[in-house]
Amino acid sequence: MNHHSFTKFTTFKYNTLLAPLSALVLFVVSTVSANAWACDTYKIKEILESGGYATVDNSCSTYDVRRLAEVGKERLTVKLAGFSGYDARRIAEEGASLFASASDFSSYDMRRIAEEAKYRLFVNLDGYSSYDARRVVEEGISFSLTSTFSSYDARQICGEIVSPASGTVFADGFSSYDLRQISEAGCEISGTSDGDDEDDTGSDQPLSYYEARRILEDGGSLEVAQQYSAYETRRLAEIGKDRLTVYLAGFSAYDARRIVEEGANFYGDSSFSAYDMRRICEETVSPATGYVYSKGFSAYDLRRISEAGCGLIYNDD
Repeated sequence: MNHHSFTKFTTFKYNTLLAPLSALVLFVVSTVSANAWACDTYKIKEILESGGYATVDNSCSTYDVRRLAEVGKERLTVKLAGFSGYDARRIAEEGASLFASASDFSSYDMRRIAEEAKYRLFVNLDGYSSYDARRVVEEGISFSLTSTFSSYDARQICGEIVSPASGTVFADGFSSYDLRQISEAGCEISGTSDGDDEDDTGSDQPLSYYEARRILEDGGSLEVAQQYSAYETRRLAEIGKDRLTVYLAGFSAYDARRIVEEGANFYGDSSFSAYDMRRICEETVSPATGYVYSKGFSAYDLRRISEAGCGLIYNDD
């Protein structure tokens, strides 16, 4: 999955107020690409009414987005790229979670949107100056950033976080010392790659297992994929519990269950069979949460997976 198609929010890590937008960083930081399919309002409404999650973009009209938000604003995420600043503010009034990048709006327009949306707005800050980024964050938004900012600027931006919003910093390009300082300033650290041409294995990330462990031991949060062995990931989950978010694709079903039963947040997909996905979801330990991307599963399978305790994220192409 390409992190630029939808930065993990998080979530939403995905702080449960932002799930799945933050975790979804954390998004972010979670990744749902919605621009490959047309706006099928009937299907999206059905997903929302059944308790699932959906992400829409400007293939839906402002009117359609606002109507969908009336059905399930807590479970709807809107990618604001392509909407005008005026329409984005009107959408924000409906209570859905929002995602935007610095390239989508001027810092002035972003602040206006943030005034309405607060922590429901998640912004990829790359492209703003440090000053503009701090001004936007002061409005109460959640955000992600990379080493396009200096470690000093990243700490300054993280220091402006307004609870319950959260900030995620991608580890690539920062030293382990910088990451500890950034974590102390209030941001979560994502150990996965944020490169356009990289996959989700996180193989180019700078955090060793021991550095990741230290961040969790110091009270920080991490988002990881398969850059560590199953054994190491379980050990990280033992330490971090729901401060660790794991993208399970690439692990065996057995290893995935063992990781989840340690209390980590997680994301799953159809790289697992429906049967295995249900068994993994059954291992979720509160307050951790699990989410499953819908693509590749039948409607019947998704109902069973939901009954097993996982949230659903609509990403059907």
